[in-house]
Amino acid sequence: MADFTLDDPNWGMALFLAAIIITILAAVLVLALQKPVFFRMSLRNAFRRRSQTTIVVLGLMVGTAILSASLVASDSMEYWIVEDVYTDQFLVDEWVGTEGSATFDYSVYEALAADEDVTAATDGLSPIMFLYGTSINNLDEGQTETGVNVQGIDLDLDRSLGEFEAVDGGDITSASLGDSEVIVTRSLAKTARMDVGDSIMVYYVPPSSANATSGQGDGSIHFIALTVAHIVKDAGKTNHNEGRTLFINLATAQEMVGAPNAINAIRVSNNGGVVDGAEGSDDAVKAMEAALEGVAPTVGMTGDQFTVTPVKANGVKNAEDASSEIGNLLLIASSFTVVAGTLLIINIFTMLAEERKKELGISRAIGMRRSNLVRTFVFEGMVYSLIAASLGTLIGLGIGWGLINGFLGAIEGTDTIPFYFKSSSVLIAFCVGTLITIGTVAYSSRKISKLNIVRSIRSMEEPKLRKGGMKSVYQGSVMLALGLVMSYIGFALNGSISLQALGPSVVVIGLCLVLRRWASTEIANSA
Repeated sequence: MADFTLDDPNWGMALFLAAIIITILAAVLVLALQKPVFFRMSLRNAFRRRSQTTIVVLGLMVGTAILSASLVASDSMEYWIVEDVYTDQFLVDEWVGTEGSATFDYSVYEALAADEDVTAATDGLSPIMFLYGTSINNLDEGQTETGVNVQGIDLDLDRSLGEFEAVDGGDITSASLGDSEVIVTRSLAKTARMDVGDSIMVYYVPPSSANATSGQGDGSIHFIALTVAHIVKDAGKTNHNEGRTLFINLATAQEMVGAPNAINAIRVSNNGGVVDGAEGSDDAVKAMEAALEGVAPTVGMTGDQFTVTPVKANGVKNAEDASSEIGNLLLIASSFTVVAGTLLIINIFTMLAEERKKELGISRAIGMRRSNLVRTFVFEGMVYSLIAASLGTLIGLGIGWGLINGFLGAIEGTDTIPFYFKSSSVLIAFCVGTLITIGTVAYSSRKISKLNIVRSIRSMEEPKLRKGGMKSVYQGSVMLALGLVMSYIGFALNGSISLQALGPSVVVIGLCLVLRRWASTEIANSA
């Protein structure tokens, strides 16, 4: 399988968030240069008690770690699905066929191969007779297998879609495959206990005809005896249908369905390789559809009877959609942790303030202004935020790896899911975690700065806080509406990851402000 990287459409948002973080850090640096004494005090407080610092950092990094894990798990699932598409289709980018895989005249392939626009957009076309869902029986061992596909191919034309690799190292050419012989993949040979020279019986239903010149299937079950001529490695084009495919000469397949000059599919390879070939699907599809409109009347058909399916591009798009749904579910689950982490941050800084209550009261008594007290806590919070976001992002990678391995038990027939993450996902997790922490720290610092000097110095209990007024309701309603809009855009409309992560936290903060109108601040903040 060729190495590849996934498209990363979230880089714009990641860089935008990073710019916000850099701007905040620059502002904090300016404040630190203006008030270096308070900055040094903050650094001293941050690292004075290591056990306390450790507890604070662990508490702050919970939300970031879960967010990072969710994004990594989503990226890994997308990579796994896309990898499966590339493995299954290999160099094939489009399939040309008809409804129900009905047969059509071989001259359709010849017309496409001769069309200048088609040849300019592609580097290989292979006409095939494709029989789906056949059953085989190993007459020598008595082993039966179902769900096996049969591809009747022109070995010379099919080379443009990849070579066969024989297990014994021999060359496989059109001359080395007889009319009653078959090529078998190693995985299928193993499950059906087949070896070179074994006789197998293939049971199949011939496809119907799309026009009067390409034969007619009668819907009944037919069978034919074939001999295993070659066993090939599961690599490249033989991985289609998870390796459960037999390959025979096109002429043999045409004889099996009673249509000597018919095919029922054309596999197309665009210019490029396994990964970048799909990028040219739009041009290739347009060229082939135009060519089919011209050739269809000559074989008794109409252009709309043909379908040109960009199987690889569709598969990649479906993988993105599926991973997006998985990612949304994980982010919804992680948003509860992020919300809990936000409340935890508030409680942690309230706890810190309570422990330093007398110290803060004395500082205020000897002349420290309230704004400088806020700065001190913001400086200290920035240190905690950066450390917690960095560690949380890295630990989230490990949690994501654990989630991926946990998925293995729920997905039947899957041995491994590759561990993969986009750079933007890591950056977004770091930035969102940092922003949530900084915002919450700023809110907590403002709240802490309102301490009463006398009660703080004398270590007296704070009086029960009064309920909020209508101003609190207005502010909370705005934040609640903003959070709901952010969450709706993020989840329902598949918006940016940052909206999915920040929206629930804004909803909780807004709800707390609204509840202050009817409940005390302590109750509102713990609701």
